[in-house]
Amino acid sequence: MHMVSQPKVLVFSSTPAIGDVALATVGRIRGEILSNEANVPMEGIAVRLWDAAWKLAGTVKADSAGTFRFEGISPGHYTVSLEVPAGYTAERTDSTLKVGAKGDHVVRFQMRGASALSGRVVDGPMGAPAAGVFVDLVDAAGKFVAQGTTAANGDYAFSGLNPGRYTVRLHK
Repeated sequence: MHMVSQPKVLVFSSTPAIGDVALATVGRIRGEILSNEANVPMEGIAVRLWDAAWKLAGTVKADSAGTFRFEGISPGHYTVSLEVPAGYTAERTDSTLKVGAKGDHVVRFQMRGASALSGRVVDGPMGAPAAGVFVDLVDAAGKFVAQGTTAANGDYAFSGLNPGRYTVRLHK
């Protein structure tokens, strides 16, 4: 008895079979960090990407043009946060956005150099230094900002302030 085998049929298609695998679209988050004073790019500033569960999804540093980029981002909600270096303030330090499909999602941050305020408290008409005096700093809206104490020579100083008007209140 001689068995004849059935011919095998092979089917080729130009469309790949995906089955139960879902292909995720990927997006890109890009942005820039500029100085408010002169619109100058801020190089080397650390930028972090957090997913919806606040798990760190990436960290980059701004390049010499003040730009940063996160590539290959899966769809979802993300927060981009900025690490503000000493001596600077930012109008906002994070931005939440939804990445939905391919394409760019743009984030811009503005920073400015922090201001300082200093002075000297004297006692009486002869101008003797007033040491140990409490100095309260209040912003233009009347909100308490900081408190310090005068040094032996009567000096006080506040740093890291946002530009604006302040009132100094003295008390023992």
